[in-house]
Amino acid sequence: MSGQRQKGFTLVEILVAIAIGSILLTTIYGVFGAVSGARDNLEAIGEEYHQARVLFDRLASEIRSGYFNPGSSQTRLVGGENSQGYPFLEFSTTLATPLFGGRSGGISLVRYEQEEVEREVRLSRSEWFLLSSQQELEPQHLISGLKTFQVRYYGDGSWSEQWDSRQQGKLPEMIELTLEVELDQRVHSFQSTIALVGG
Repeated sequence: MSGQRQKGFTLVEILVAIAIGSILLTTIYGVFGAVSGARDNLEAIGEEYHQARVLFDRLASEIRSGYFNPGSSQTRLVGGENSQGYPFLEFSTTLATPLFGGRSGGISLVRYEQEEVEREVRLSRSEWFLLSSQQELEPQHLISGLKTFQVRYYGDGSWSEQWDSRQQGKLPEMIELTLEVELDQRVHSFQSTIALVGG
């Protein structure tokens, strides 16, 4: 009995085991961190796609419900550049936001425009009611992280970056919308074309 040596771990073996365990834990933590970061990035990109889809759907519904009377100075579809040199789109539509109390606004004038506020580029939406004394609704700021908002108009066989239905006497046949949104120093582009029947 006394001749048998008691077996155990040496200090070197324990240190090696701790080092291997630390490396494994660090690797596992890194994998989980990478998966979590990828998930957060996908969620952010998914939110961008959702914002763009909602905006395009809303714009398409409002534009297709547009009302233009060549004899009226109030009804129109006008697009070009605002005073800051950014694109804007302004049009009259029957798809108006309901007034307070649930009453319909009838025909309203809606304006979408890119603008810079406190060094932040934004897309804003304003609305005025043409058949009511109701004042302009509070402008809404849409799309976070906006880089650019571009609008092109198709009519008479060519594309243009400007349109004025009051001068041309008609609506364009198609409107092309392009959004560029910046996320984590990467720019994501979204594009949609709206066809106007009888434009």
